[in-house]
Amino acid sequence: MSVLITRPRADSERIAELLHQEGIASLIWPMTEICFIDGALPPEPAALAITSSNAVAGYARLTQDRTATVYCVGNRTAETARMAGFKDVQSADGDFAALVDLIVQDRPTGLLYPRGKDVTADLTAALLHHGIRCTEQIVYAARPAGPPEASVTEALTDGRIEAFTVWSRRNATLLAESLAARPEWKTGHATLIAISDNAAAPLGKLGFRRIIVVSRPNATQMIAEIRAALR
Repeated sequence: MSVLITRPRADSERIAELLHQEGIASLIWPMTEICFIDGALPPEPAALAITSSNAVAGYARLTQDRTATVYCVGNRTAETARMAGFKDVQSADGDFAALVDLIVQDRPTGLLYPRGKDVTADLTAALLHHGIRCTEQIVYAARPAGPPEASVTEALTDGRIEAFTVWSRRNATLLAESLAARPEWKTGHATLIAISDNAAAPLGKLGFRRIIVVSRPNATQMIAEIRAALR
């Protein structure tokens, strides 16, 4: 029995390695692949609002400037920013609301929000509500990655996947569409582990034995729930 990891491949491989160290077998089916988007950036923003590691990578490839203060949604994203060369990095260590609170506390000017093409929450509007303006820049897109490898198809058909994981609303929507189109893939015995209620919603009627939404939307909590589900 194993867990299905559905993040983009590089992220899934990182999670799978962490689980392997604990004796948990994983299968990887990336729902999306990350495609970076070129574009001209505003001149040397004073601060960045970052909600994902992909946003860090997408921004960093467009400029050598690393002088901005970087406000990150969580510790993993903050670690990615530091590895990219940013020195002044602050982590909200939480979720979207925690990031808003962190930025509101500092009230930076010259704020740039590098983001993905598809987002589930409007950071610009949330900050404007507090009188803080930011400029948005789309630096990457998450595009459907296509059907699973043969080993994953076989495991889905045989019912050998005990836990399914979803890490975003888009991730979950693509998985839901695939499961609905393949009724022979077995989910009735399995646990669905979702990073948020929003991510769990598209899969709510697809026959999972139980659905777990993590208490905090980060990889640490997702891994803890995977560990508990497969114990």
